[in-house]
Amino acid sequence: DMKSIFGNFYYATSFPGATTASADLEAVASIVSQLKRSDAYLIARIPAFSDNTFALANQDCGLALSSGALWMDSNGCYWLNPADDLVVYYLESIAKELYALGFDEVVFDGFEFPVSDSIVYPSGFSKEETLGACAAQRQQALADTGILLSFGTQEPLVAPSAYRIYLPSSDGSEVADLTAAI
Repeated sequence: DMKSIFGNFYYATSFPGATTASADLEAVASIVSQLKRSDAYLIARIPAFSDNTFALANQDCGLALSSGALWMDSNGCYWLNPADDLVVYYLESIAKELYALGFDEVVFDGFEFPVSDSIVYPSGFSKEETLGACAAQRQQALADTGILLSFGTQEPLVAPSAYRIYLPSSDGSEVADLTAAI
């Protein structure tokens, strides 16, 4: 895990306005460096769209209620809109930084829309099409970097653009059904 669901980074990011967690960032960098020298395969996992810091700094990028207020999940987290160009740039920037730190693969976890009837969905496409397009754009934009992009999702339209899919369930019967759908 290299970023919290609240948007706090566990590494020294250069993204403007980003906040870092109260972790020892030098220790994290040292561990990553040691693992990379030992030829370990490094996977960085980050929450894709759950990010209070970025949503509050860029409120137009958040998923909104009909009142215009940002939608918040049960963890107290604001979520970003996968169809927003600035969100797309933000995710690409994070992936590039993690690759530069030595990670072989980045998992955009929670690569989904929250289930809520309260969210005003601002797109002419379905949620599934939006996620599929967002994944495809990320893969295409980062294809020449060498980084492998994976997604924590159960959305079948994301699978063609993923190096790997991490299914968000530990229930064997659900995993079998999700695998068949994907």
